[in-house]
Amino acid sequence: MTRGRELFSEKLHVQFSDILTGPFKNKPFLYVIGFYSLGIMSMALAASFFVYYLKYFMMYDEEGISIAMAIIFVPSIFWIPIVDYVSKRFSRGKGDSQRIQMGVIRLDDDGLQYSADRLRILSA
Repeated sequence: MTRGRELFSEKLHVQFSDILTGPFKNKPFLYVIGFYSLGIMSMALAASFFVYYLKYFMMYDEEGISIAMAIIFVPSIFWIPIVDYVSKRFSRGKGDSQRIQMGVIRLDDDGLQYSADRLRILSA
């Protein structure tokens, strides 16, 4: 019995510094932010290397680079649910399905290389 008053007051004192420092005390949040940041940085790094490779090694112009980037990165978005399904259904874990995915990417890269060689022969 509280005899007419609340046991806990409803006044909550939240400071602005608590809002800024609070999430950084949460370990799962830090893991998610860390892995998300590493994923974004790795995609940016891979895209920059890929553009360099296409421009200076395969001699693509800007339009060719855009088409090649679409050929590589758009199917990778649709590949994510397929990898998840294959890993749950057929393999012991995501390692086997990621090896399969790397094989498919390798075939895609070989196809780009073959098409670049054919275009060089035709344009000469």
